[in-house]
Amino acid sequence: MLSASTEKAFIENLYRLASVADGQKLEEVSPNTPLKGAMRQSFVHFQEDIDMLKKEHPLFYQKLALTSEEEARLNEIEEHLIYADWLLLKELKKRVDTLIDQETSNQQLVAQEIKKHKTKRLNTRDGWHSV
Repeated sequence: MLSASTEKAFIENLYRLASVADGQKLEEVSPNTPLKGAMRQSFVHFQEDIDMLKKEHPLFYQKLALTSEEEARLNEIEEHLIYADWLLLKELKKRVDTLIDQETSNQQLVAQEIKKHKTKRLNTRDGWHSV
């Protein structure tokens, strides 16, 4: 198992790749239009990172809550990528944002409790358990 900092760096990399989809205007484009250029390359890199996440960090992969259809689209061959896949990438970016927010709030809670109880690491009466 890798350290928490490695996992955090990996999630930040996923976030960076997914954020490429943010500024794109796709409303005028048909969902069946093939992806081209940088969009295709970004999606391929995202596919590789998702595969690595699935193998090395299965718990984080489960937290993304991908459906079988989404997994099939993520495993699509590069030549068959379409704009609908790009829209899936935007949706996954939202999920990654949510996971990052949850992780940040959890880390803040742990830091507050450690500060509150410098020598005590388990406070079950207050409903807090150390990680």
